[in-house]
Amino acid sequence: MIPSFPAIRHFAWKPDRGCEVLTLPTSLILYDIGPSWISSHEHVAGLRSWLAGDISPEHARGLLEQRPRSEEIALEALTAVTIDPPTLWQRLGMGGGSPVALLELHHSDSRLRLLLRTTADVTRAANLLSANLGERLRVDRTFRWNPAAAAPLQSASRLDEQLDEWRDLFWVDWRAEDSEIVTDCEAILQTSSLRCDVNESDGDAVMTIHFGDRQLRVPLQGDLGDRKRTLLALEKVLDDQFVLRVVRPTTSSDTVAILAVSPARWQEILHGQGELAPEHFGPLAEYPSPIPG
Repeated sequence: MIPSFPAIRHFAWKPDRGCEVLTLPTSLILYDIGPSWISSHEHVAGLRSWLAGDISPEHARGLLEQRPRSEEIALEALTAVTIDPPTLWQRLGMGGGSPVALLELHHSDSRLRLLLRTTADVTRAANLLSANLGERLRVDRTFRWNPAAAAPLQSASRLDEQLDEWRDLFWVDWRAEDSEIVTDCEAILQTSSLRCDVNESDGDAVMTIHFGDRQLRVPLQGDLGDRKRTLLALEKVLDDQFVLRVVRPTTSSDTVAILAVSPARWQEILHGQGELAPEHFGPLAEYPSPIPG
């Protein structure tokens, strides 16, 4: 498996280009997606599915031949890597495509700038980069990123053991049917009243989530962003009855763990009663998603 995160390569005098940043043990591969990357969900999904398999760094380097605009950057050549919010003038210069963060790769005599579009992308990038960059990575405190939350990524087997011990988790695959998310959540919470139904008409699909006397309609767009839309709607329906949180160390994978617990159990976790520390859990807004904005 080759972990990766999405970014936009910023150029001063020509159009920006989307890229997928592959994090290898000794280098980063900036895989060029193209100028229309926001609408290239199928291409990106196919790439991430391939990277999630039994892929070696040598196989990943083969991507450089497929996309001439892609490039590989050796980690030893980087003097520093910074993640900062854009300034007002930078936002104005970027027009309507303003990112939430600037990821800058500093060489001894040059600098390469990448844009991160969402806070989830910031967390994912910081978690992956911290494992190999150590103190060379600096993340602005604005993003409230905790390096301790990324530590389990350095020991995948131990993380798997920790997660296997938890009975309060369900997993969301980016290829999953949205109704499966509701079903899997109910299997954990066992409320006997949480369910959903999906109705399709003229090519449009709408899922309705039911919980007791509550219900919420979720228009499905038919893209990868539907997973996050479903999770956020599910959280709204369960409001004040149950707590949903994303497990941060799993957000670099295409299958993300979601914690589903009662408010009382969540308070126990916040007080350190569990295998994973409170900082390992984040709001559902951190779920990795291609939803624009």
